Parts: sequence; structure tokens; C-alpha cells
Amino acid sequence: MKVLIVSFSNSVNYGAVLQIYCLKKRIEQFGHSVSVLNYDFFDIEFLKYNFNSFLKIKSFKQLLQLFYYLLLLRNRINNRIIRFKQFCQSKLNLTSKLQLNDLQKDLASYDLVVCGSDQIWNPEITKGLNQIMFCDFNCPNLRKATYSASVGSVSIIDNEKMKSEFFKLLQNYDKISVRERDLKDYIEKNSSIEVYHTLDPSLLVSKSDLESIEKDNPRKKQYILVYRLSKYPEINKIANHISKREGLGIVEIVSLPFEYRPFKSIKLDASPEEFLTLFKNAKYVVTDSFHGTTFSIVYRKNFYTIIPKNRGSRVTNLLDVLHLEDRLISDLSNDIDLKDIDYNEVDKYLSDEKSKSEEYLKMILSL
Repeated sequence: MKVLIVSFSNSVNYGAVLQIYCLKKRIEQFGHSVSVLNYDFFDIEFLKYNFNSFLKIKSFKQLLQLFYYLLLLRNRINNRIIRFKQFCQSKLNLTSKLQLNDLQKDLASYDLVVCGSDQIWNPEITKGLNQIMFCDFNCPNLRKATYSASVGSVSIIDNEKMKSEFFKLLQNYDKISVRERDLKDYIEKNSSIEVYHTLDPSLLVSKSDLESIEKDNPRKKQYILVYRLSKYPEINKIANHISKREGLGIVEIVSLPFEYRPFKSIKLDASPEEFLTLFKNAKYVVTDSFHGTTFSIVYRKNFYTIIPKNRGSRVTNLLDVLHLEDRLISDLSNDIDLKDIDYNEVDKYLSDEKSKSEEYLKMILSL
């Protein structure tokens, strides 16, 4: 069977491109041929900070700081973008670059389109509900399904106009699975559509599945890895607390290049392959990222996740399912418990969820 994955294939975001790789790999392991749609859904988000940062300038000091970052970091930012493009081109089996009017003709050669995973239904990311992400095109013989699709937060689509359009677009699919339980409940409460709950693709793979794309580790000493998507000061406090107690250095994978970095060792231009290696070799991980959390679990790391504002449900849903609620940090009034995670226990819950998710995959691959 020929399968086409539709997701954020042009993103400069570690979770976005790596979850595509993981979904592609798992479907291929079932014996199918997989390609990824090469289509620009939105501008590369890593570049937008240049413009947004100018908009936020309120003082001469901030202006100097912005130019300082632009002058010193420009080459590293460009290098990161290039590395992402190289990863996507070499590892995702991208189609030729397509425009909307090319799709119907090109899709005729595929048996199944799988939309997902990630926040493909989040109108704040796709500038409205994107018709490609909802398979809203005329191709009668093409089977259409989602895998772990997400809106980010149900509240984003829970208004009269957006809600009506959203449920109309869902009719395009033969089968639907979503990543968050609250989205599954929302759709089933407001329609007669059957919805499956499935794991993010990053949790369908094992450490050994990722070995072929990991980079050699140049770091000889153990370290604490910080990976954040927002400016929570709690992340600094937690990382520094662990550093003092354990005598470990701190390495940060930078997501927002124009923010102040409190740690000496930063990785601004890490490739997706290097991202995985940094997780693999970390002693502890501190993150506010959903995929920072999932890859911590894949690599069986002791991690701490700050509950992100406005997008916390996907993290809390996952950690509730895996009985890892104690790794969520929302209040630093108590001392952080540095006990190791018992991954033998976690594996019991993860194995059950993984089996359900793979059964869903097998079902859509036999449509």
C-alpha cells in the first residue's frame, strides 16, 4: 500500500519533524510504502521571531540586545534551518513541492492519506482551519484517516463559527484518532463521529528504532538537559537546583533564540539527529515541551515537566495515562524529589496504550 502522511513537514521544530519520522517508520515496519507531503502550510516559525522581536521593542536597550543577537547568532540560526531541511529531505521521503491545485492529480497514486500527528487542526498555527490538513479535496477513491491529530486546546475551536466549520471538515475522514482524551470527548459529545484515542508517534518507537539517525555524542560528562518552548523562570530554578545537588552541568537546546539564556552551554543550531542524541545521553531532563516529555520517556530519563499555560492538557493527559503525574511541576514550594522513575512500571501502562494505537494503525492500513 502507498501511504501519504500530511503534517508540518517544513517546520523548524524538533517535535514536529521527529513525530513525522516516527509515524513514517512505524507504518513502514508494517510493510507499507510511505511518503510525506511537501507543502508549505505556514512560514517557518523559527524565522518569525525576527519580525516579532522588532514589534516588541520598547526601549533602546532592547533594540541593542536584538541587534546583538542578530549579529552574533544569524549564522547559527541559518545553520539550524539548513540542518532541518537536510533532515526532512533525507529522512522523510518528501514528495515534490506541491501547490494546492497540484494535489488532486498527485494524490491519485496513493491508497491512503494519514493526517497527523501534531497540532494540524490548530487554527492559530495554520491561520484558520486548513483544508489540506482536513483532506478537504475531491479524490473519490482515496481513503482518508487521521493519526493522533490535535487542536492544541479544545477552547480554540469552541466558538459558534469555528465549531461549525470544524465538524463539517471532520466528515472528510473515513477514520479519526486524536492525541488528547479531552478532544476525543469533545468530538463525541458534539457529534455522532466515532473517535479513537492514540499515542503520539514518538511513543510508538523504541530507542533502538532511533539509533540509525542519532549522532555520536561528543560530551564525556553527564549533564542536565533543558528544552523549553516558553520563558518560565521555574525551569531555570529546577535545573539549577538539580545542578547544585548532583554536581552536573546544564545544556540547553534553544528554541527561542532572542531570549536571554541563563546557561553557559547552549545548542542553538542542533539538528533533529543531535536533538535525539542530547536526550539519549542526558542524566536529567527539564522541559515544558510535550515532545520534550515524550522523548524523555522513550529514552527512559528522569525528567521534570513544567505545566505549560494554555497547552497543558496534552502533557497532563499523557502523564495521567502513564501514571507519571508526579513528574509535573506546577508549584516549587516543596523540594524536588530526585528519585528515579521506575520505567518497568511505566512500560506496563505504555505497552497497553501502544497496543491500542498500533491496532488503530493496522485498521486504517487495511481500509
